[in-house]
Amino acid sequence: MFQDIGGRIKGRAKGSPLARGLYRRASTAEADPQTRPGAPAGAGVRANAPAPTAAPAAVGEKRFKSPRNARLRAGFTLIEALIGMAITGIALLGMVQLFLISIANNTRGGEISQATFLAQQRIDYLRSLTDAEFAGFPSVARGESVDEQLDMNQDGTLDYRRITQVQVSGHAYTAKVLVFPASQNGVAKDTLLQDPSSYRLRAEMNTVISR
Repeated sequence: MFQDIGGRIKGRAKGSPLARGLYRRASTAEADPQTRPGAPAGAGVRANAPAPTAAPAAVGEKRFKSPRNARLRAGFTLIEALIGMAITGIALLGMVQLFLISIANNTRGGEISQATFLAQQRIDYLRSLTDAEFAGFPSVARGESVDEQLDMNQDGTLDYRRITQVQVSGHAYTAKVLVFPASQNGVAKDTLLQDPSSYRLRAEMNTVISR
C-alpha cells in the first residue's frame, strides 16, 4: 500500500507542497519497517546501533574503587600487626623505665630530707651542751654516742646511721655530723669517714660552737 502511495505521489513530487509532504512520509514509512502494521518488535533496530547505556548510579550507591579504600577495607596483615605491637611495647618499656627512675628519685629525696633533719637535730643538741658537758662528750650516762644506728619509725627496722665528730680548739668546738642509710651499718666507721661520698652519704653538716 505504501509503495502504491509512494509511486503515485512520486510523479507529482514537483507539484504542490502537500504532494511533496505526502511523498516524504511514504518514503520514511517504507524505510522504517517498525512503523509498518504487523511488523515484529525490534525489526527496525539497526545492527550497528549503539547499546543502551545504564543509568548513572545514585549518590547513595557510590562505590569506592580506589586502591587506598580497598586496602582499608581489607584490614591489617599479620606482619603489620606484629610491627605495631613491637612499637607499642618499646614505647611502654620506656614509660616503665621513666616510672622506675621517678620512684628511685623520690625515695632518694625522702632519705636526704630525713637525713638532713637528723644532722640538724644533732647540731642543735651539741649547741645546747655546756663546757663541762662538751669535755665529757660522749657520755654514756647521758646516752650519747658518736656512732648511732637509728630507727626513725620505731618499727624494729634500722633506717639510718649517724656519725658525730667533735674537735676542741681552745674555747671553740668544731662539730661534724654525717648521716648514712642503714645499708652502711656493716661498714667500719673509719672507712666511712675517709670517703663518705662512696658510701651513699645522705647528709653532712659542719659547725663551730664557741664558748
